[in-house]
Amino acid sequence: MAKTIVRHHKKIILLWVMLLIIAIPFAPLARDAVVYDDRAGAEDLELGSVKAQKWIDDNFASSSGSGSIILVMVSPDAFSAETRQIVYELTAKIIRGSPVFGGELKDNATVQSVYSMVSQYAAGYLIGTNDAYYEVFDEMNSTRYLIFGIPMNFREIYNQTVDVQALLFGLPSMYKDIWDQVNFTIPGSAMEDIDNVTYFQARMSAEAYLTSKGADEVERALTMSYLEHFSSSWNSTAHIPAVNSSSTSRLEASLMSGFVSFTNGTTFLSIPEDDRLFISAVFTSFSLDDHEDIQTRNSFCDEIFSGYLTKMLEDMPGQRASLAMTYYSIFYQAWTSDLDGVNETEYRNIISSSVSSVSAHISIEDAMVFQTLFEQLGWTGWESDERLCQIVSEVVSEVTGVERWLVKEVADAGRRPSMFKLSLLADKIVQNRSLANFPIPLVPAMVQGFINVPKNDTMLILLSFRGPGGELTSGSDDVKEIRSMIDEVLEGRPEVKIYVTGTGAIGQDIEESVKKDIERIDPFTIALVLILIGLYFRSFVASAVPPVIIGLGVGVAYATVYFLGTYFLDINYYLLTLLLTSMLGAGCDYCIFILSRYREERRKGSTKEQAVVTSVTWAGEAITISGLTVIIGFGALSLGSLDVMRSMGLLAVGIVCALLLALTLLPSILMLLGDRMFWPSIIISQRGPKMKGYFTRSAKFAIKHAKAILAVSILVSVPASYLSISLETSYDFIGTMPDTESKTGLAQMSDGFGGGKITPTEVGVELSTSIFNSTGGWDLDNMDRIEALCAALSELDNVNIVTSPTRPYGAPIDYSSISGNSSIEAMLYDQIMRTMVGANATAVLVTVILEEEPFSPVSIESIKDIREVVDGLVRSDTGFDAIYVGGGTAMMYDVAHTTQEDFRTIVLVVIVLIYVVLLVMLGSVINPIRSILTILVSISWTLAGAMIIFEQIFGQTINWLVPLILLVVCLGLGMDYDILLSTRVREETYRGLPNNDAIIHSVEQTGGIITACGIIMAGAFGTMMLSQGWLLREFGFVLMFAILLDATVVRIYMVPAIMSLLGRWNWWMPKRLKRT
Repeated sequence: MAKTIVRHHKKIILLWVMLLIIAIPFAPLARDAVVYDDRAGAEDLELGSVKAQKWIDDNFASSSGSGSIILVMVSPDAFSAETRQIVYELTAKIIRGSPVFGGELKDNATVQSVYSMVSQYAAGYLIGTNDAYYEVFDEMNSTRYLIFGIPMNFREIYNQTVDVQALLFGLPSMYKDIWDQVNFTIPGSAMEDIDNVTYFQARMSAEAYLTSKGADEVERALTMSYLEHFSSSWNSTAHIPAVNSSSTSRLEASLMSGFVSFTNGTTFLSIPEDDRLFISAVFTSFSLDDHEDIQTRNSFCDEIFSGYLTKMLEDMPGQRASLAMTYYSIFYQAWTSDLDGVNETEYRNIISSSVSSVSAHISIEDAMVFQTLFEQLGWTGWESDERLCQIVSEVVSEVTGVERWLVKEVADAGRRPSMFKLSLLADKIVQNRSLANFPIPLVPAMVQGFINVPKNDTMLILLSFRGPGGELTSGSDDVKEIRSMIDEVLEGRPEVKIYVTGTGAIGQDIEESVKKDIERIDPFTIALVLILIGLYFRSFVASAVPPVIIGLGVGVAYATVYFLGTYFLDINYYLLTLLLTSMLGAGCDYCIFILSRYREERRKGSTKEQAVVTSVTWAGEAITISGLTVIIGFGALSLGSLDVMRSMGLLAVGIVCALLLALTLLPSILMLLGDRMFWPSIIISQRGPKMKGYFTRSAKFAIKHAKAILAVSILVSVPASYLSISLETSYDFIGTMPDTESKTGLAQMSDGFGGGKITPTEVGVELSTSIFNSTGGWDLDNMDRIEALCAALSELDNVNIVTSPTRPYGAPIDYSSISGNSSIEAMLYDQIMRTMVGANATAVLVTVILEEEPFSPVSIESIKDIREVVDGLVRSDTGFDAIYVGGGTAMMYDVAHTTQEDFRTIVLVVIVLIYVVLLVMLGSVINPIRSILTILVSISWTLAGAMIIFEQIFGQTINWLVPLILLVVCLGLGMDYDILLSTRVREETYRGLPNNDAIIHSVEQTGGIITACGIIMAGAFGTMMLSQGWLLREFGFVLMFAILLDATVVRIYMVPAIMSLLGRWNWWMPKRLKRT
C-alpha cells in the first residue's frame, strides 16, 4: 500500500479533490437533516409505552393535542384586567397572523387560553341558562294561570251563567211582572193595548238595565233580539183561550217558542258557536223555577268548566294536569261551601285557602312555587308578564348561580337563540369581567388548569398549528414570529413576562443553540488544533495541513449525514458537534503519527520516498489498528435501540474518512511537499545519541517504581470504580437543554404548576363492556371501576392530580347523579366526561399529573408503581380488558430500561471486538487485556471526577449517554496512544532490544507524540464545554479529562510500569496463532 501511494500520489490527491467537490453542496445541508428531539425513534420500538401511546392515539385522536407551543405568562396578578387585555391582544395578533388571514405565520394557529376556555364554557352555560329560564318561565306561567286563572275562569263562567239566566229567564219573568202591573193599573183595557204598553215598558227597563250594566253592543243586540222574539211569542198567546186568561200560563207558553224563534234569528246566529251552545245549554239546564238556585247553578258551572279544563289540560304533562285538577277540586269545594253566593272578598279568601290547601297534596318544590307566585304576583300583578319575568330571573339566578342581570339578558335573547348569539354574549362577558368575580359559576379546576391558583402569578396559553392540508405541525417555524408578536404586545409593560416553550419552541431553540454552538465551537476547535500542531512541529504548514485534510473529511462526512438523515434514518443533532470534534481529534492524531514518523525517518537519513513508505508501514499500522478500534467502538453504537444512540454510530463514518485521509492523502501531500511540509522548520539529521528528556526519565521512573505505581493505581481505581458502577444517570433531557427561553419557560411553568404539568402520564383503560348503560347514561359499575383505579393512582407518591370521567377536573364528583340530571352543571360535566371516552364506549382515558418534573428519576420510577397498580386491577377485576400506561415519562422509563440493556450489549461487543483486533494485530493474548483494563481505569477515574464536578459543584446529573460515549470513545480513540506505544515496543523488541530497553526507547520516541496528540484531542473535545447545553458540556469534560489522563499519566507511567512487570508475557501467544 505504501509503495502504491508513493507511485500514484497525484491521482490520489485528484480523487480526493473530486470527492470534496461533490460533497461541498450537500455538507451545509446536514443541519437540516438532523432531528432535535432526544426521544426520536422511541415510537418505533416494541415498548409498553409505545403500544400504550398508539392505543391512546387510536382511541383519543386529540388527547395529545394540548398545544405544540406553550406561552408561560408571569405577571403580578393573572386575574387582573391588564393581564386579560394582554391575552386578548396577543390572541388577536396570533390569529390574524395565520396564513388563512394573509398573515406572516407559516401555519394556521389556534389559541387556547383560560379566557377562550371560559368563553366556551360560558356559552354552553348560557345555553343551559336559557333553557332553564324558559322551562321555569313556562312552568311559572302555567302555574300563575293555574292559581289565578282557574278560579277566574270558573267565576267568569259562573257570571256568564248568571247573565244568561237573567236574559233567558229573568227578562221573561220581568216581562210578566210588567204585564201584571199594567193589567192591574188599567183594568178592562183590551189585551192588545196591555201587551203594547207592556212591551214598551219592558223595552225601556231592558235598555235602562243594559245601560246601567255597561253592556257592549253584542249583549245589547242579543238582549233586544230576545225581547223582540219573546214579546212576539207573548203577543201570539193573546188569542189562545187556553192560556190567555193567566199571565203565568202565557209566560210558560211563550218561553219555549220565544227561545226557539230567538235561536233562529240572525242576531243569535251571528255570535260565536261556543256562545250559542252555552246559551242553549243554560236554557235546557234551567227553568223558571230553579234558575236562581245557587247549588244548581254551581253544578252546571262545574260541569261546563270541568269539560273546558279537561280539554285544556290534554297537552299538559300528566303530573301538571293532575295538579291542576287537584287545585280546581279544592277551589270548587271551597266555592260551593257558601250557599248564599260568593262576593269579591270571599272569592279572594277562597283562592288563598285553596293555595294553602293544595300544598299538602303536591311536592315541596311545587308548593313553594305556588306560594311564591301567589304572594309575589298578587291580585294586581298576576297578569303582568314583566313581573313574572322578574320572579323567573330571580329563581333561575338562585338555581344556576348566574347573576340576575345576566339571566335577564339571556332571556332577552329569545327562546333557544343561536349558539353564535350566546357565544358573542359569553365573549363580551369574559372580556369585561374578572374571572375572580365572574357572573357565571366556574369550575375551579378549569381555571386552575391555566392559572396557578392561589398564587395567581403564572398563566398558560396553548398554541397549536395546522399546515395548509389541515395536518398538525410543531409550530417551530413560527416561534421567532410568535416571540416578535409577544415583544410588540408587551412593549411598555415591563411587569409582565411571556416565555415561549413547548415541543415546537424547544426544538427551535435547540436548533438555534446547536447552530450557535457550532459557530462558536468549530472555529475555536480548528484554531486550537492549528496552534497546538504548530507548536508541536514548529511549522505553519504542518499545523495547517492536518486540519485542512480532516476538514475535507468533515465535509464528506456531513454530506453523508445529509443523505442518510434525509432518506434513511433519523439522526440526532448531537452528532454534528461530536462528528467534528472526534474527526479533528482522531484525524489530527493520525496525521501527527504519520508526520512524526516521517520526520523521524528523515532525521535518520532516509530519503523522502523511504520515509513515506516507512511512515505508512509502521505508523500506518498503528493508526489502522487504532482506527479499527475506534470504528468498532462507534459502530457498536448502531446496535442501540434509540435513534439518538444509533446516530452516534455514524461517528464511525467520520473516523473511516479521517483514517483514509491520513493513510492516503497525507502521504500523497508529503510526496509533493517533502520537507517543505515542516516550513519554516528544517529537518536536521540526527547525529549521535538522542538527549535524554522528560519521557526518558518518566519511562525509567515507571520501570523502577512499577509495583508502587501499580499499587497506587489500584488504590485509586477501587473507589473510582465503585463510584462509576453506582452512578445513577439521568434521562432528563429538559435538564440538559441549553439555557434558552423555552427552558426558562418550562422552569416557570414547573414553579407555577408543578413539574408534572409539562408532560402528563396517560393511562388508557379498555373495559370489557360499554361505560354507558342501555339508556345512554353512565354505567355505574364501570364508573366505580374507573374511580377505583383513580383512587389507587392518587394515593401513590409523586402523584399530584388524576383526571377521568369520574373526576373530570381532578376532584371526585357524584357521577351517579349525572345521568338524567337536567341541571346545567350536570350537563356540562357530562360533556367534558364524554370527551374522556373513546368512540367504541369501552375506551376510557385517565390522565395522571405527577408532582416532580416528568423526566426526573423520581417521576420515571413512579411509572413502575403506576404499572403495578394497573396490572393488579387487570388481574383482579374481569371488568378491565387491559390498561395501558403511556406518555413521555412512561416512554422514558422504557427507554431507560432498554438503553441499560443496550449499554451492556454494546460494551460487551466493543470489548470483545477490540480485543480480537488487538489480538490479531499485536500478536499477543495478554497485551490487549492490559490495554483494555488501563482504558477502563481512565474511564472510572473520569466518571468519578465528573460526578464530583457536575453533581456536587454544578448540581447537574450525569446524562445516560455520557458513560456510553465515554466508554466507546476511550476504547476507540483513547486506544490510539496505547496502540502507538505498544506497536513501537513490539517493533523495538523485534529488533532485539530487551523488554525494559524497548519500553524506554518507545516512550522516548512516542511520548512526545502521545502527549501532543492527547493535548490536541483533549482540546478538540474540550471545546464542547463552550456549548450552551449541559450534555455537550458533560461530553466535553469527560472526553477531555479522560484523553488527558490517558495521554499524560496512564500511557506515560502506568502502561510502562505494567509492561515492565509483565516482561515476556507482553507478547505471549499460542504458537498456532503467532504472527510470522
